[in-house]
Amino acid sequence: MAVSRLPRLRIVTALLGALLVVSIVPLIALHFSLIRINRDALETSEKKYLKGSSITLAEAIDNSISNAQKDLVRIADGILLGKSVATTGNVDIDPFFSLSRTEVLDGYRQSLAE
Repeated sequence: MAVSRLPRLRIVTALLGALLVVSIVPLIALHFSLIRINRDALETSEKKYLKGSSITLAEAIDNSISNAQKDLVRIADGILLGKSVATTGNVDIDPFFSLSRTEVLDGYRQSLAE
């Protein structure tokens, strides 16, 4: 009796092993295939996100530089106006000393406020 059970266990074991190999190997292959596909999709979406972020950052920097240039032009205009006021009549006057008392720059200050 013991002799006949031994070949049956070997056949069952062989069938069980064959079925495991047939079912597990495709799952492992599918696993690695899906990992590769998902990695590619993740890299693509990351590249799109970084591109959008860099465009937004570049626009913010461009706006900041543009505003700084406009501010510099306004400062230069103010200095030139002060120089022209100070040199009227060939008298050296500090134009910024009595700036709050004069009405010369009211239009300029109002244009800046708008």
